[in-house]
Amino acid sequence: MRTLYYLCVCALILLFALACSEDVVDNQSTNQDPNQSNQNQDPNQSNQNQDPNQNQDPNQTDPDAGDLDADPDADPDPDPVDPQIYECIGEYQLVCDDECISLKTDPDHCGECDNVCEDGTACAGGWCLDSCLDNETICDRRCVDTDVSNENCGACGETCDAGEGCVDGQCVPALTFDAPDICEFGGPPVRFDLDDDDRCAGNVAEETFRFALCACDEIRFTGGGGLGTDAFDSSEGPYMPGSLGGSVGTNNDVNITGFFDIGGSTWAGDGSDVDFSGGQNKSIATDFNVDRNATATGGGSLHIGNNANIGGNLSGGSITIEGTLTIPDGNNYPANATTDVVHAPVSIPAPCPCDEDQLIPVNALVADREFNNDNALIGLDPDSMTTGTFRRLDLPCGNYYLNGISGGGQVVVVAHGRTALFIDGDVDPGSITMIAQPDAELDVFIRGSIHSSDVTLGSPHYPAATRFYIGGDEGDRLQITGNVRVGGFVYAYPGRIQIMDDVEIFGGLMGNLVHITQPTWIHYDRNVQRSGNVCIEPDPDPDPDPDPDADPDPDPDPDPVCMSLDDPCTSDEDCCAPLICENGFCSTGPCSVVGESCVYHSDCCSNLCARPAGATEGTCINN
Repeated sequence: MRTLYYLCVCALILLFALACSEDVVDNQSTNQDPNQSNQNQDPNQSNQNQDPNQNQDPNQTDPDAGDLDADPDADPDPDPVDPQIYECIGEYQLVCDDECISLKTDPDHCGECDNVCEDGTACAGGWCLDSCLDNETICDRRCVDTDVSNENCGACGETCDAGEGCVDGQCVPALTFDAPDICEFGGPPVRFDLDDDDRCAGNVAEETFRFALCACDEIRFTGGGGLGTDAFDSSEGPYMPGSLGGSVGTNNDVNITGFFDIGGSTWAGDGSDVDFSGGQNKSIATDFNVDRNATATGGGSLHIGNNANIGGNLSGGSITIEGTLTIPDGNNYPANATTDVVHAPVSIPAPCPCDEDQLIPVNALVADREFNNDNALIGLDPDSMTTGTFRRLDLPCGNYYLNGISGGGQVVVVAHGRTALFIDGDVDPGSITMIAQPDAELDVFIRGSIHSSDVTLGSPHYPAATRFYIGGDEGDRLQITGNVRVGGFVYAYPGRIQIMDDVEIFGGLMGNLVHITQPTWIHYDRNVQRSGNVCIEPDPDPDPDPDPDADPDPDPDPDPVCMSLDDPCTSDEDCCAPLICENGFCSTGPCSVVGESCVYHSDCCSNLCARPAGATEGTCINN
């Protein structure tokens, strides 16, 4: 039906002699396999010289093409074609064969149009791979979780009937709803605010999740707790090791006893100290910023890959700084740490957004949605997931409210558009899976805790699409164990996050207090820094007759606003911490120059990573 509609629209455009030719599509869809070296950038790849989500749609027509005077019978003022018919739901889609295709999962258009995955491989995160994640199975050249896939429930090809959904590998009665008209093209951006709904969920995600891990109070390491971070870009492909990024910040002191291998920078601001103890080596790939003292004791070494900015004293037996050490005159530092020292005052502000006006009022937002929601639009009962009658909930776009989620066994919640779910209570079924479809977005606000023993939050293939905000009370905590799989971004305040097992997290964490008792790896999805791109909306009714007496600059000296990923800059100070200014644009870390290794195009200063077919690592090249 979509194809027929599209053809009709193209015929209408041709009638008015506008250019809507196949050549336009073909010329915009000639990028190679994402595993091949390529000097033509994938249209969904980030670019430091342009907004990564403002690429020209391959099906849009040239506004200057054609000549209406060529047809004397033509309507001199035809109705404009709605440009949204050419828009897809999200940045993970592209128009291929006149349809919106999921580049993350479609084996015939994997990563880009017409990139076909061979038999025996699967489209996973936008690359053709010969294996899937541990909990996934290859079905028809796709990586699927047969526990929750409606098309492959329990086994490949086992499809659930209408009104059913897949839970724990079985088709069970499910709450499903027809998408309302507002959900065309994914629905409007999710907005929430206690006053006038002027805060967009994407912008909030950008502001909140700049770090792989950030703590308002402290990051506490005990027992065998250690931390490693790196980064990837889900807009370019699945996670692969070897990409810089994944910074760590705290607004309080931190004592790091286990291993510490950070792929980005480390920040301890607003009067904080950092103490590295224990015999394990510590490494920070880029900058090390401490408002007061930094100490490395216990026999392990500390290696800083770029600059160190220390407001107090720097002490320890084995410290290496590859870049410049900036430290106040008269303060102590190891003479052999670096050959480049600048004596100057150092003040590191609090890196994590924890001031009262920066905190997200999760509990208040949930309370507000009890009376301000879209439940009536689809007929959703707020008690529907507390009775045990339904164990699966499929939601279209919109803002929805539940009194809680409980019951035995597994419960599955799936978003199919730009969706927000507000839960007024605890989430405590035996097992809970909360995910968004590859081209949807899900923001979950919980006025309580998650008590389930088996938890899946989001997908590791596209973590930037799912964000979880946990409120509750100060004593509440989110326990992350081996049975908790995080493929998204998690915010917990005023409670805490406790990591109790050796785990991998895809996305990022921000909490009041983060307690790490076992080795932890966080693979930061830097694509979350583009989440706000969907929030940009044109003025539907610009003022055609502005008041000539109006003050053209009512606030000539506004408060400075830091820049987000890919925004223009002239220095690091222009960019929101921990972003830095690289080649005139804010970046998650230093880019690699021509000849250096890379995984994603955005790793390179040239924004071009030449990667041989089937390889997981390439080399930066010039355009």
